[in-house]
Amino acid sequence: MRQLLTNEEGRASGFMFLNNLLQRQQNKAAVLSLVQDLAKDYPELPEAHFAIAHAAWNAGNPELALAELDQATKLRPGWEMAALMQGQVLLGKSPDQAVSFYRDFLKQHADANEVRLALARILAGQKKFDEAKQEFIQLIKASNGNPEILVVVGLLSLQAGELPDAEQYLKDALAKGFKDKDQIYIYLGQIAEKKQNDTEALQWYSQLPAGEVRYVDAQLGAANIIARREGIDAAIQSLENLSGLTDAQRATVVHSQANVLTQAKRYQEAYARLEQAINNLPNTPELVYDYAMAAERVNKLDVMERELRKLIKIQPDFSQAYNALGYSLADRNLRLEEAKTLIEKANSLS
Repeated sequence: MRQLLTNEEGRASGFMFLNNLLQRQQNKAAVLSLVQDLAKDYPELPEAHFAIAHAAWNAGNPELALAELDQATKLRPGWEMAALMQGQVLLGKSPDQAVSFYRDFLKQHADANEVRLALARILAGQKKFDEAKQEFIQLIKASNGNPEILVVVGLLSLQAGELPDAEQYLKDALAKGFKDKDQIYIYLGQIAEKKQNDTEALQWYSQLPAGEVRYVDAQLGAANIIARREGIDAAIQSLENLSGLTDAQRATVVHSQANVLTQAKRYQEAYARLEQAINNLPNTPELVYDYAMAAERVNKLDVMERELRKLIKIQPDFSQAYNALGYSLADRNLRLEEAKTLIEKANSLS
């Protein structure tokens, strides 16, 4: 490696590739030591300091990583790649530190779009949607209307309840050639529903033909409108008429039908529908859970307990099953030690 780095033309790129070359090594401290040894002859090369910083970060030494990144940026002011890594290292210490660093960097380098994207993602992760949206809007301008970013801003607008903005951004994404059109049609249908324009919503949902991945999602949206317009039975029947569904799609449809019946307090019908579905799809975790909850509502507690225990067996990380069974026992003052254990298990899984 030392011999390869003596070639001045390829030295910088060599240091940038170094950590990728060594990424499969388990001993990260040894990798750091090796990179430091290789870099010591090139103290004026920013890529050498970047390579040490990368190795230090991988080795769990954020302070050394930050010190080396500081050296790299002194040698190459405004280096966006170094700034990106520095923000990521700071994120591990405190999201606020990372946000503050990225904002300061962008004040001096407003065209650093990768840094702006990283900042926007952190803000969205902190649920600071309004602030994230402003950064994404800047990225739209910089990218000449990148459709993926238009969709993100549309969803942030939808999250904030800004329906006209959300609708416009999503329509712009369609016009710019966003690939996953079906998902956009569903979002636009949901926006139309929120605007209480059921006719427009149905038009968007009808854009998805049978056989498409999100076809059932669109039909569920349409069924909600039918329930409002024509009643619950008409909505359930509209879903009953769907054909050519996969097992997963059938499970989703039954879940929706049972949910509609439960909201209408038609508990016995919801239970019967789920019982029939369980016989056809016996090991579908979400359906088993729905069936167990429906059994509780019609006071078939033995069925509820049996199904929840079955669910725990077929999917041991299904936290809601432990929680429901634990509280069912506790509410009835039964086997309290087991109830406590079940609820603690649910909490740890969550």
